[in-house]
Amino acid sequence: MGYALVAVIVAGVDGGAAVLVYLVAYTLMNMGAFAAIAMLSEREDRPHLIADLRGQGFKRPIVALALTVCLFSLAGVPPFRRGSRPSSWSSVPPSTRASFGSR
Repeated sequence: MGYALVAVIVAGVDGGAAVLVYLVAYTLMNMGAFAAIAMLSEREDRPHLIADLRGQGFKRPIVALALTVCLFSLAGVPPFRRGSRPSSWSSVPPSTRASFGSR
């Protein structure tokens, strides 16, 4: 989220577009992760533990794969980065242009 603040400080068209792309991708990945965990939970009368996810790749492989992709994307692992590129690539160029006084 720190890179989004850099883009907000720049407050240009490029910065606003970078923040929008980042926040949409971030929101979709969070919603996907929570939806996958909700689909993988078997009981609602007790707390959900991480240990409960063990073996879900064999029981429900598609949902487990979707959860894996969402979590890797949220962690910033290279092929799954939000928006197919690191968020810094979309917000740093406008911020460097603004710091050097050219638009």
